Amino acid sequence: MNRYFLGVLNPATTVSLSGLTCALFAVLAAFWGHESLAITLFILTPLFDFFDGMVARKTNRTEREFVFGSRLDPMLDMSNFSFAPVVMFFLLGYNAPWQIALLLIFLISGALRQGDPEGGMKDGYFTGLPIPYSVGILSVSWVVARATGWIAIFDIMLLITSFLLIFRFPFRKEGGVAYVLWPLAVSLWISAIWFFGLLPSEGLG
Repeated sequence: MNRYFLGVLNPATTVSLSGLTCALFAVLAAFWGHESLAITLFILTPLFDFFDGMVARKTNRTEREFVFGSRLDPMLDMSNFSFAPVVMFFLLGYNAPWQIALLLIFLISGALRQGDPEGGMKDGYFTGLPIPYSVGILSVSWVVARATGWIAIFDIMLLITSFLLIFRFPFRKEGGVAYVLWPLAVSLWISAIWFFGLLPSEGLG
């Protein structure tokens, strides 16, 4: 098949591209006015990034598959965790002039991080906050801001997250137990959003 088409489809890249699909539908849900669904899909997106590496390590890959995966991953991180959330939050009503400026700062910070090879992992540590972790910070602060009506909470956390993406500090890679704890935390957080109706039905502003 590679004789006729570019790209590689294997179990690991299929998981990765499923994350891209999830991010797209988060944006579409925001466009259609389904805030809770958009935030839910946004929260689910990093799980695909979390597990594609595990799938890759469990499968035998050719050198071409390895190189392709290493190039695909940062591209998807940029689209899924930087560009897509910017569009999603804009569509959810976060679109005042200063809010657009904060979204731009976050987008640029994500691009700077993803473009710098020194942001990768070395000796079990990342330099700066890995961009998938921004989903946890932004989703929690967004829901809290919307539930309390204090959108400034999200303003502050968006700015802090942008700083953490590019600030040089060691961030320890999660251990094996995280493969259980992270999906559990995601499930509980999504359940809380829907069960307790944490997001108000009316839009921003």
